Amino acid sequence: MSSPKHHAVTRTGDSKQKQELASTNTIAEADETARGLILVDTDAEAVTRKHKRGVWDFIDSVVDKTDDPSSPSLTPRVWLIGTFFTVVFAIANTILTFRTNVFNVPAVVAILLSLPCGKVLAAVLPKGGRFNPGPFSIKEHVLCGVMIGSAFLPLGVFNFISQKYILKQSDLSVISGVGFVLGSQMIGYGLAGHCRRFLVKPASMLWPTALTQVALYKALNKVAIPGSIAGASYSTGTFFWIAFTGAAIYQWFPSFLAPLLSTLSILCVSSSRGIRLWGSGFPGRGMGFLSINLDWSLIARWTPLESPFWTKVNQFTGIYLVLYVVVPILYYKNAFGMDQSLKDPMLSPYGVLNSLTLFNKTGAPLRPQMLVSPTGVLIDKVYEANQPIYISTFYAMTIALALFGYTATLCHTFLWYGKEMKGRLLSGIKEHKEDDDVHSKLMKAYPDVPLWWFAVILAVAIPMVMVTCEVGGFALSWWGVLVAIAFAVVSMVPVGVLQALSGTQLPLQTISLFLSGIFFQGQTFAVLSFNTVAYMGMAQGLVLVQDLKIAHYMKIPPRDMFIVQLYGKFLCAIIMTLTAVQVMENWQTSLLTQPQWQYVAYRFFTSNAVIWGSIGTLRFFGSGTPYSGIFFSLLAGILAPVIPWLCYRRWGGKWKLVNIPLMAMTGESPGSFTTTVSPIVISFLSAFYMKRYHHGLWSRYNYILAAALSAGTAITVLFIAVTLGLKQKKMPTYFLNPLDGEHCSP
Repeated sequence: MSSPKHHAVTRTGDSKQKQELASTNTIAEADETARGLILVDTDAEAVTRKHKRGVWDFIDSVVDKTDDPSSPSLTPRVWLIGTFFTVVFAIANTILTFRTNVFNVPAVVAILLSLPCGKVLAAVLPKGGRFNPGPFSIKEHVLCGVMIGSAFLPLGVFNFISQKYILKQSDLSVISGVGFVLGSQMIGYGLAGHCRRFLVKPASMLWPTALTQVALYKALNKVAIPGSIAGASYSTGTFFWIAFTGAAIYQWFPSFLAPLLSTLSILCVSSSRGIRLWGSGFPGRGMGFLSINLDWSLIARWTPLESPFWTKVNQFTGIYLVLYVVVPILYYKNAFGMDQSLKDPMLSPYGVLNSLTLFNKTGAPLRPQMLVSPTGVLIDKVYEANQPIYISTFYAMTIALALFGYTATLCHTFLWYGKEMKGRLLSGIKEHKEDDDVHSKLMKAYPDVPLWWFAVILAVAIPMVMVTCEVGGFALSWWGVLVAIAFAVVSMVPVGVLQALSGTQLPLQTISLFLSGIFFQGQTFAVLSFNTVAYMGMAQGLVLVQDLKIAHYMKIPPRDMFIVQLYGKFLCAIIMTLTAVQVMENWQTSLLTQPQWQYVAYRFFTSNAVIWGSIGTLRFFGSGTPYSGIFFSLLAGILAPVIPWLCYRRWGGKWKLVNIPLMAMTGESPGSFTTTVSPIVISFLSAFYMKRYHHGLWSRYNYILAAALSAGTAITVLFIAVTLGLKQKKMPTYFLNPLDGEHCSP
């Protein structure tokens, strides 16, 4: 099939750009030159592609094939608005992480607030010049959102607070803490820049959540969404505000007025012990079989509106197999020795399936703090008296799945993308032939960020982390830092490919802790630091990669994006570390003694490191232990992706849609399983039914709906948390607000 023709206009004087576009059958339109617009793809071409299946259906439904290079981008208004809200959100989100139920002010709130501020500045500042070049542009809005989006607590702050205040390492200085947090974040950013050719430039790397943010920016700025309008009754802006208002009002019910809507357990109407055990979806109880969730704040994390349907089919096939086939078999067979004998009356009178609790040799709950000294060293006498240590059936499965999913991801990426990745790696800075799509052509109007800029960041960040670890008290050797970075390097592209396709990130904290527990058995502080550098390098890097994809879709000048991302991370690392220190120094004996401010997230982070560090991976999962078989999941993860790959090579067809790593994404740790039905139903209705049979409406409204639901829900959840939550106001107990939350108690 011949490549479609494009109409393109470039600014006068840009002869090189014209030659590049002319070589791909482009035509310069003189009447558009004065406006400085670049237009690619005609309406007729869009019609011919309207029903095309694949990644372009999702991109074309929300991303413009036009750009105005003269539009203001990194202006003083961005610095003023972005810095103000970044500081405010960094302080607020750091304080909120100390709540028993952690809540962060979502980035969508920043996106909503920054727009009116930008319009006010455009109206009151003297017109003209660099300070007020005209109306507040959508590119300025995006840069503000990216800068403010940095204000989410990095893992390094958890590491620092855990060591200094929970494990009582009093000689750990604040300066070392800031250096460690900043260095670990910058490693992630340096790696992100080196992954652009694999995760940003290819059109096949969709990044569903990035598309949702693009739709949100365009709706708020009243920019038309591309796509057919057949059957459409509302403009996209009007539709956004209608859906936003409806979501904000509705969210009052599952969040406060009728919490049962967050977990409608069909099976719990029965009095059967077994059915209640499996029907409960609450953390520490059961597996949520046929538990229906109507709370968008919980459903949205599965990205059911944004992702292709085949990705959700893979994910939920894995979830159903694990939760409702594998776990029951293991549980009733006592596969790990005492599965049915583990009891915790505080969680469930029927048994323990889904819990983070440790249990001793008699099946009774065991607090991790009993096993270790204040310095994180294992107390041998206590350990010997309680071993073997047991965990719940599903907790064991999450560890096995984390190992399985990691090796499966590496194998899957090698089999399906290895040739392409090799070509991109060998091509160096040269253009790859598959990057010559519409949006990549438009981005050629701006100078790219040289790869050596990111290399300089790594050259500064890596020694900074080494020094703070070796000298500053974080107890990780220089070679441990390099091993942690190597883990992030190996993991980032394969995990990023899956996230770009599905909108969900493969959880890697478990595999990071697993490895560190082997390398640094008995060294809790080293395990904490290794986990931070390894996981932060990968996870933080992928957050930044997603922002780079947003910039690609929105045609943000790459160097402006580089400056904003670097500045935002630098500012937040300092502010968040200092804020966390102030909270622990000034409120530890006052606010943090209240039930709603138990800083559970920090304690959980510490407990994980204590378990994996002091007890160690080999002592817990080695030969002769109840969980020694979990090691075989590493081998299984290597072999499993080969099966659909061989089947596709032999028979072709739909075998290419079978994705083993996606099937392993059931969650990193035991938690709430009340969302095992709703997301797949919503995905079927949107990404399959509406996309196939009502493509025009789907193309115009789908991502606007996703953005509106998330924004409206976030506003209500934030309001309830700040007002009613802080005052501990609760609804009276009644049918839609049962005492146990889901009618599963006896």
